[in-house]
Amino acid sequence: MKIVWPHSFKNSVFFLCLLLLFSLGIFVPYIAFAQNDAGLQCLDPESLSEEGERRDLANFPSLELFPRDNREPAAFNTGTEPDLPTRVTEFSGGLRLLPVQGQVYVLMGAGSNITLQIRNERTEDGILLVDAGSPESSTAVLGAIEQITSAPIRLIINTTADRHHTGGNIVLGQSGARLATNSAGNNNGEERGAAIIAREEVMIDMIVEGTEDCGWPNRTFGAYPRLTQSFNGEGIRVMHMPNAITDGDSFVFFRSSDVISTGDIFNTDRYPPIDLEHGGSINGVVAALNALLEVTIPALKNEGGTYVVPGHGRIADESDVSEYRDMATIIRDRIQTYIDRGMSLEEVQAQRPTLEYDGRYDQGLSPEAFVEIVYLSLDQAGGSQ
Repeated sequence: MKIVWPHSFKNSVFFLCLLLLFSLGIFVPYIAFAQNDAGLQCLDPESLSEEGERRDLANFPSLELFPRDNREPAAFNTGTEPDLPTRVTEFSGGLRLLPVQGQVYVLMGAGSNITLQIRNERTEDGILLVDAGSPESSTAVLGAIEQITSAPIRLIINTTADRHHTGGNIVLGQSGARLATNSAGNNNGEERGAAIIAREEVMIDMIVEGTEDCGWPNRTFGAYPRLTQSFNGEGIRVMHMPNAITDGDSFVFFRSSDVISTGDIFNTDRYPPIDLEHGGSINGVVAALNALLEVTIPALKNEGGTYVVPGHGRIADESDVSEYRDMATIIRDRIQTYIDRGMSLEEVQAQRPTLEYDGRYDQGLSPEAFVEIVYLSLDQAGGSQ
């Protein structure tokens, strides 16, 4: 006997099947991502001992940089600190520390350059980092920092959400301790975990990508294009560069040391790694490089002046930034000309508009990939601006 199912029943079964497939499509990728990131996890505060090492301290995100606290003053004193390195120093894991200028150093070989601001004498602040490197390098980075100074990591500033720049937030952030203040505004204690500062767009991207909460920024800025901070007796300005590599890029200006840390807005060995899916654009990169040139000052008749720490590559100065800006502008304008002529992406790539720059800036993106990104960026924008 043939069974005839009611039409409404068939529709119900079809709907349930679609719902099941949709649920699996969300749940399975989430589990896979969680397994891939299982090596970096926030520490359980119940397992911590009062006498544990700094790297065992947990970081619980807070909306305040310096939470109110009434504990005894922190006993941090660098009077017995050894002299900070004055030349290139090598550490395990392929890391190298280079003095830049003033109180600023750069640690290379951690997936991206990490800028450090350290003061050797009579400081009550500690260490400030611009970016934290890749997650794979974080343990080696922490070991290198502990060989340089016993001062705690107080602040981490993320210039972008890219994991080569934020992957070390979990390990380095949990190893640090931020200052606590009382109602009178005086420092009188410490809170576990370093303060992590970034644009709110960086915070959103890290949440969406599934980063553990102890690696999130716990202080963000979004209403204004800049954030200012005094640290180790030096004025520091964090400046947002909209729609450059992503929609959340910033560079960090150390005013007394006359050093700027740029993240991936500027590199000395690769084309700008523009991320179109996260709001990046070639016009935004050119605008950011022009803004960077507004605050870099060359030395008179000499190399030097304002030093620039790139996201990748060697320490640079105003002349290097100018050449990089010119490269990005020339390639953009060439590709825009081809677009105006109605040429396809394949036809533009065949013209090799990056040819004279390929030997210098092809360490990251291939020339073909960079041309494609610029082409799509200009095509979406409807022309250069």
